[in-house]
Amino acid sequence: MNTSIDYRKELNPEQYRVVSEGDGYCLVLAGAGSGKTRTLVYRVAYLLDQGVRADEILLVTFTIKASREMLSRVERLLGRPLDGIWGGTFHHICNRILRKFSPRLGVPQNYLIVDEEDARALFSQVIRDVVSQELRKSFPSPGFFSYLRGLALNTMRPWEDLLRERFSEYADHFFLIGHVFDEYNKRKREADVLDFDDLLVMAYRLLNEHSDVREYYSQKFRYVLVDEYQDTSRLQARLVEILASKHKNLLVVGDDAQSIYSFRGASVENILEFTDRHPSARVFFLNTNYRSTPEVLYLANSSIENNFRGYQKRLKAVQGGGELPIVARFSSVEEESAFIAQQIEFFLDEGVPPSQIAVLFRTTYHSAKLELALAHRGIDYVMRGGMRFFEQAHIKDVLAYLRVLYNPKDHMAWQRILCMYPGIGPQTAKRLYLILRDVDLSNLGELEGRWGTKVKSAWERIGYIFSAIQGLSAYEACKLILDSGYWDYLRENFEDYTSRQEDLIYLLEFLKGYRDLESLFSDIGLSESFKRPQKESSDAVVLSTVHQAKGLEWEVVFVMGVVDGQFPHSKSFREENGIEEERRLFYVALTRAKRHLLITAPTMSFDYRFGGYFARRSSFIEELPRDGYRELNPLPIDG
Repeated sequence: MNTSIDYRKELNPEQYRVVSEGDGYCLVLAGAGSGKTRTLVYRVAYLLDQGVRADEILLVTFTIKASREMLSRVERLLGRPLDGIWGGTFHHICNRILRKFSPRLGVPQNYLIVDEEDARALFSQVIRDVVSQELRKSFPSPGFFSYLRGLALNTMRPWEDLLRERFSEYADHFFLIGHVFDEYNKRKREADVLDFDDLLVMAYRLLNEHSDVREYYSQKFRYVLVDEYQDTSRLQARLVEILASKHKNLLVVGDDAQSIYSFRGASVENILEFTDRHPSARVFFLNTNYRSTPEVLYLANSSIENNFRGYQKRLKAVQGGGELPIVARFSSVEEESAFIAQQIEFFLDEGVPPSQIAVLFRTTYHSAKLELALAHRGIDYVMRGGMRFFEQAHIKDVLAYLRVLYNPKDHMAWQRILCMYPGIGPQTAKRLYLILRDVDLSNLGELEGRWGTKVKSAWERIGYIFSAIQGLSAYEACKLILDSGYWDYLRENFEDYTSRQEDLIYLLEFLKGYRDLESLFSDIGLSESFKRPQKESSDAVVLSTVHQAKGLEWEVVFVMGVVDGQFPHSKSFREENGIEEERRLFYVALTRAKRHLLITAPTMSFDYRFGGYFARRSSFIEELPRDGYRELNPLPIDG
């Protein structure tokens, strides 16, 4: 061995076994906080020390940043630059392969790659050209087409089957949807462009249909290593298995207990069935956790053991003992939010840095009342990986009507409302505003004769809405706005409209607490005043969905809204294996905490169809061992 690295000394026994014995087909089950990145870095260094050439190693990661970080760490370990290693994302690797052999598939080597935004723009153009304006009112959005196509290609299933299973509301447009896909693919071919999904599919085709190309790459890569294997799709798993088919040295690292991206096409079966596909495979476990206290891990281990599918393993803590996690139940979301804000203040006073405190939730809309509670206390926060609740487009759309109701001269709100309607663009909206700012909202119908045919139908609806919401509460006005066409607008314009529907239903709940618009907009304005650029996030508390929090850690973690229907999400009860994925998501949330873990649940929840109702405390809490947590102020309500 040509290095001074003492692998046995620098790695724990579990990691060392992977690094030194990782030839052949190997599945490394790396638990949360167990040092999987360190293990991969040392494995690459070990191979190079064993005389394996750099260009014989393929390291596949899920981000370019992760690849660069790992390879730079290898360079620092070895004390020399690395030349020739293939490292990068699936898309990056496939692009390199296609640049050499794409003419075999009739694609020129100088093809252009269109990003997701350009792909949606092309779908939008196709829809405008092949779908009548009348049909577009109930037709899927361009983003929906990008999502459905990507899901179908990555899961290697026909889009027709996915449409029937998941999006039956579009069944009437079945053949027209197929026509849009055909035209989209045709226009890409004519322009010599590929989208991100094409890179994977075309590379897979190339390797399958051309044996010499398959032989070239499978011979080239003596060792193939894959990070975050639980997040791979069926297509991605097939790709790496082809590339490793000659030397049969495929080492995949992941954790079935953290597989939470099936909605993107990820397949937990890639891990669960790895030994079925490769009977000779060795299975390694990284169970030593360097992140959390024994108390946090006891709760996390106990939760995930309720899943029927998965490898049985228990994380072991290196850290000394700490405090029992807390489970607290409250009478309302307001009370829950006030408690979290108060506890955050306590931890800040105790010297915990703001950036080491996180509040996690299942869905973004759960944060709305918490954002206000933090703003009232002057606690700065950042929303990780997404927009704050009141910054989101669909929330701003609906509130724009209330803003105009409160202040008819609100130019930005008028502009937003008018531009939502066909036939009204930014310039027309500006001209209309000059007339509208001096008109009584209750008499908008009197202006109907002043508009041309193009604007007339839009104006009829706008006039009706403002006439109907006069004198209504914020809640009643919002419900009328939604039921007067915005639900349809949402479906037509946002590919993720189902999650945005949930946001708007929560907005209705939020508005029930306001008697007047002045206090509503004062609170929202206060919340907005605490915006900070992301570069200052090191001085702020973190708010995040659990999906966005994966791979991160904090000293203090709150998991809020843990009631059935929210966490686990209501849709999981209707999906095959849905509850198990939700429990994995809960496990990810728990294992983000280093020392302090607080789980909260409101008793009263809300549905705009039925009003308030009692929420059942999540089955995930009921499954936890009673000796594993301290219950704070338990309420005498049957859970």
